[in-house]
Amino acid sequence: MVALTEGYLYYRYAQFGAQFHFWLHGLFGAALGLAALTGLRMLRAWRRGGEPATGAVAPWEAGWVGHLYSAVPDFLFLGFGVLHVLWMDVFAFHITLHFIPAPLIIMLVLFLLTLAAYGLATSRRPLGGHRHARRGHGRPRGSGGRSRSHPGPPR
Repeated sequence: MVALTEGYLYYRYAQFGAQFHFWLHGLFGAALGLAALTGLRMLRAWRRGGEPATGAVAPWEAGWVGHLYSAVPDFLFLGFGVLHVLWMDVFAFHITLHFIPAPLIIMLVLFLLTLAAYGLATSRRPLGGHRHARRGHGRPRGSGGRSRSHPGPPR
């Protein structure tokens, strides 16, 4: 369903020579959807005491919904001839995105950063980590948490 919808959207944008807009709103919309999903999963993990949260919504689904949301003004134009005006910024800054410098590069970087944040937020590592693991002071298993060769940090 997602691939068919995205393929059709690209085809429609290409008919108008507007592939730039497909990528601009697609990347930002996907980043927006993924950021929302990341935030929700982080909130759920925080409520569970640091346990990574998973859910029924896949990251690609969230990105797809974000892309569709950011493209609403284009749907209004294609379907009803509604011209782009400033109020359409409520749909993921649809108009304003065109005026930032190097918009496609910035949107790609933003999407990749959001993807990395999602990966970190849903990884199996506990929030905050173990205080000794960051210093490289691992403790052997089966020793009751104490090591004879390394008694732990000074108190």
